[in-house]
Amino acid sequence: STVEQEMATEFAKQEEQRIQAVQGKGFVFLFILMAVGCFVGGIWWLVSLVGDQFEARASLAWPAAVGQSTGYWVTRHEPDSDDTWDTYYTASIEYTYMVGGEVYTIEQFLSEQFDSERELDQYVETNYPQGIELTVYYNPEKPSRALYDRSGPVSIAYILAAVLVVCGLVMALVVWWMGREISKAESDPQAWKRWSFWREQIPFLGRGK
Repeated sequence: STVEQEMATEFAKQEEQRIQAVQGKGFVFLFILMAVGCFVGGIWWLVSLVGDQFEARASLAWPAAVGQSTGYWVTRHEPDSDDTWDTYYTASIEYTYMVGGEVYTIEQFLSEQFDSERELDQYVETNYPQGIELTVYYNPEKPSRALYDRSGPVSIAYILAAVLVVCGLVMALVVWWMGREISKAESDPQAWKRWSFWREQIPFLGRGK
């Protein structure tokens, strides 16, 4: 009959939704990790940027010292299997400066990227030969803390950190929605409100009642 067909269709639809929801359970933990990682990482980045901004402003009143380059560090950046860029090299120049008879060091990171270590060596030896000077500004209360650039973080850094926080919040909403759908599919619409439900989604916490 028509009623039986409608019931069968509705049952098939509910069963399909249940299967999709159950299959989605395997992704809940992944989305939880993404939500926590993005949100915490974004907040940490924002806090760091604010701290750097305050320090940059404070450094405007810090005394200056002259640092001399004593060497440089090379960092090799290798791509992961799913990256499209090739291996490249970057460098940090090390400077030493003296305050009150004590010697301190500071590093200047170079934004330039090089295809080979030899190319990097030639660039550094030409543009940053040993003994070249750099004016640094040190914290009089903690001379080991010094800056050579007092401009503070750039605006794009704040934007990227904020985007990371927003992504974390969006992921949290996705997790909430998935939890509700799974609860409905398992015929317990209120299950997502219980801690035991979420504990089941986190492998290392095991199944809880």
